Amino acid sequence: MNTGGDAMGEALGELRARAVAEPFGPVRPEHATGGWELDGDEREWSLVKPVGELRLRVKADTRTTCSWRIGGPDGVLMRHGPAAGVEEAKAEAERWVSQLPRSDVVAGDEPSEEPSPQVAYYADLHHSDQHAPDRAAALRAEGPPPPVEADGYWGRFAYYQHRAEALGDPAAVEMFEQLKAERPPCGGDRS
Repeated sequence: MNTGGDAMGEALGELRARAVAEPFGPVRPEHATGGWELDGDEREWSLVKPVGELRLRVKADTRTTCSWRIGGPDGVLMRHGPAAGVEEAKAEAERWVSQLPRSDVVAGDEPSEEPSPQVAYYADLHHSDQHAPDRAAALRAEGPPPPVEADGYWGRFAYYQHRAEALGDPAAVEMFEQLKAERPPCGGDRS
């Protein structure tokens, strides 16, 4: 007559049954809007949004928080971060992609062998932030490389912003102010 063990077993059984029945995390079907698609099963849903060659994903980290990830054409993780909720995670992933040069987002007929120097710089900076803080500091001090034509508006913007704000280069300040005045609207053409 082991009533203590039986009661504990029943309680654990109820917890397991509830855990299987309730979805984990804040991602729900109603969040699948604006090009975002529901992925996975009802136990662990995530959201996925293809943008050109990139794949954006929002998934639950805990029962109340999310994270966002951006994967490149080969499935390589380009960027990720935490978020307090699903909508914040979706917005942050979309914001980061909107800052990339259009040529690095849109699939072309002939995929380029190598990313533009700026995309390589930001990928290296992100990796260094995670694994080599000294290198990340050196990269930040150096700033992004000069833009090439493929980097488009946002590549020029990032380059001149760094030269104007971090280095105080007068010609860069003038160019940066001009670029700010020409800034396309959100979601507009970024080429």
